[in-house]
Amino acid sequence: MLFKPKEPDIFEAHSLYVDGKYDKALQEYEMYYAQNADSTSALRMMANIHLMAEDRAKAESLLIRLADKYIDSGQYYSALNVISRMLLFSADKQKLYRQAAETYTKLNRPKLATRYIFALADMFKSAGKFSECSAILMEIAKANPKDEKILTKILRKLTVLGMHREISEILTMSSGNGALPDYEIDDVTVYLLESNCPADLVMPFVKGLLRRNPHSFEVAEHTLISHLSRNFDPQEFVETVALAPSQETRKLTLALREVIADKAILSHLLFIEAETGDRDRIKGVIYEMFLENAIDMDAIADICRRAGNDIALEEASKMIASTDVKQTAPEKTEEPVHETVDYSSVPFELETFDKIEDIASFEPVALDLFETDDSAPKVAVNVDIADDFGFSDSQSASADTPGGFEAFGFETPEQPQEAGFSGFEDENSGNITIKDDDFFSTPEKEAEKPHEVETIKFDENELKEASEKEEKGKKDFFSLEMEG
Repeated sequence: MLFKPKEPDIFEAHSLYVDGKYDKALQEYEMYYAQNADSTSALRMMANIHLMAEDRAKAESLLIRLADKYIDSGQYYSALNVISRMLLFSADKQKLYRQAAETYTKLNRPKLATRYIFALADMFKSAGKFSECSAILMEIAKANPKDEKILTKILRKLTVLGMHREISEILTMSSGNGALPDYEIDDVTVYLLESNCPADLVMPFVKGLLRRNPHSFEVAEHTLISHLSRNFDPQEFVETVALAPSQETRKLTLALREVIADKAILSHLLFIEAETGDRDRIKGVIYEMFLENAIDMDAIADICRRAGNDIALEEASKMIASTDVKQTAPEKTEEPVHETVDYSSVPFELETFDKIEDIASFEPVALDLFETDDSAPKVAVNVDIADDFGFSDSQSASADTPGGFEAFGFETPEQPQEAGFSGFEDENSGNITIKDDDFFSTPEKEAEKPHEVETIKFDENELKEASEKEEKGKKDFFSLEMEG
């Protein structure tokens, strides 16, 4: 017998089904079900006939109704058989996976229930719906917070999807209840670090990783730089670098020093350099600490004790004692002061010279004025020659001084200066040759050593002009005197 005898009234419909008379059999099943709504046999046979007729939608609706009746009556395994059958052709598997999971949960078979939820997550993954997939996986994780195998499986799936936030949530949850072993947490932490996970999601697990695996610092370096550059906390920095060999923290410390001026960073950098014993580097860090006003002799002494040498302490002491390292503004050099002289009583204009070139090209105008009349007013002139000419000797000249301007180091072509001026006139060329020395050197300086000479050439036009001006000056002077 293919059918149970508990429903004898449906036997005629079964006979038609066996004989292959499906249309008549379907009519008999429908009539019977209309009168017996609890008949699971009628629902099953009608679903079979629709499946053979390729009417899957109608068959699925009947099978869903059948599965619900089995579940309502407590026939869970029968319901699971129906669900498994529908999964072979149904387009809406999500509801079936959920129903199967619920059914196994009612059977107190949580692992089988979880298996169907995992199947649902895989279905979303295959469809490219990664957000839905990760949401299902997180649902499983929260339902099994202490199951190591399930959490490990979920983490593996999430790493494939690249769901950093969800991974961080699971690690946080398992760190609190101890569900996952440390090596599993460390492996996932390394994955997060290597996959450029946002620093705020992975930082809670980095310290644990470094505490158990100090040489993993290089893996965490990029994330640490990113995190500490944006959210620098001196205490967190000190605690973090203390977990790894100091030399492995050099890159982190140097990177942070470029963007943050903090005593903790410079102190750790000093310790790194103190361990190497490189005096130049130690001195450089001490100088930076000096500029930042961050020198703490007690802290430096502690660094020296830990580093095993006193170089840092020596350099710090020198730095504090020295005045050369202080950054002061460069001293301003005083500008040469030219004394102002009142020439109002002098009947001619004195030319002033600011440069050696001006002196060399001076045109001697009315140089003999002082020798023409002893009755001319005598004016004493004190001039302090500035350092522009390389000396600061004070010289005086008066109107009755021989040569007029000889006190200033000049001479007229007619009368070379006997002392104080080292020049002579070449009678053939009309050029004036002067020694390569201060224009106002004293006779004592002249006697000390010979000097090289250089020749200043004047062209004929310039000499002619000078002579004409001299003559004109004499005439003007005599005119003024006669009028007076």
